[in-house]
Amino acid sequence: MRPMSDPTDLAPDPALFDKVVNLAKRRGFAFQSADIYGGFRSTYDYGPLGVLMLRNVKNAWWRSMVQMRDDVVGLDAAILSPPAIWAASGHLTTFSDPLVDCRNCKERLRADQIGDTCPNCGADNLPDSVKCVQCARPLGQSCPKCKVPLAIDARFCPNCGEVLKKTCAKCGTVAEAGTKFCPNCGTGL
Repeated sequence: MRPMSDPTDLAPDPALFDKVVNLAKRRGFAFQSADIYGGFRSTYDYGPLGVLMLRNVKNAWWRSMVQMRDDVVGLDAAILSPPAIWAASGHLTTFSDPLVDCRNCKERLRADQIGDTCPNCGADNLPDSVKCVQCARPLGQSCPKCKVPLAIDARFCPNCGEVLKKTCAKCGTVAEAGTKFCPNCGTGL
């Protein structure tokens, strides 16, 4: 390791990540998944010491966020849910969390939790346009067939299967929604 003469010297060591990974392997904290087969990008398996460390971190979080509070209870539920649950809760057809960006302090706020002024800076010049929390697209962009709100890079509607299209502003060519450039003139879509 190189000596750090000045605490403000934050220039990263290019080999630091490799050094940390090798130390974690040698000490039994973590190993890259499928390491002997070339590895599996961005995934790691915990070794004997890593499992203990992970358990200690989880227990400390559980103690401070659940056990030491009177207003929180623990719940362990499935991460994956059948589509019927999402439909029954309204998430597939009506759910939206519109956002407003304050022009003064640039803070992004939920539109349903603010009035006419920004709670951060007090500015009263909030824009009229609101954006979806999940994808930051302006509201009103939804499937032309079934009107379900869509993700930012949606190529088809997950609800009805409609293939989405974009129209080039320069030449009017219609292309699939996932296309970044017009196939006719090369203009960015």
